[in-house]
Amino acid sequence: MIHLFYIFAMFAILFEIVCLANPWAIRSLKRTLEFLKGTKSETWPNIIRQFIAYQLLYYIWTLVGLLYTDQWLCFLIIILLSVTDGLIKKFSETILWIRLNAIICLTCLLYAVITKYHFS
Repeated sequence: MIHLFYIFAMFAILFEIVCLANPWAIRSLKRTLEFLKGTKSETWPNIIRQFIAYQLLYYIWTLVGLLYTDQWLCFLIIILLSVTDGLIKKFSETILWIRLNAIICLTCLLYAVITKYHFS
């Protein structure tokens, strides 16, 4: 079960690498989601649905990591960054913030995986 948890960490690391490499796509997805907020979810494009589903899985995964792993501080940092992202809408859409968020999350995720498998 622990290995499955850290396999999902690889998907989270890949997502953060994509955020770091192409922050314009992430900003576009966020703006599209904000635009579609008042409409029915049946009319949303599939990419938006997939983005929301992945974000929900990512948040649930970080909560599980916060509660049940020794690297809880890494997961707490990721959760605090996502809360900050939700509270400050204007700042969270800037390319600088998306890249900074990706760098911090990527560092925390890599640290969590390395400490689990290399230092245990």
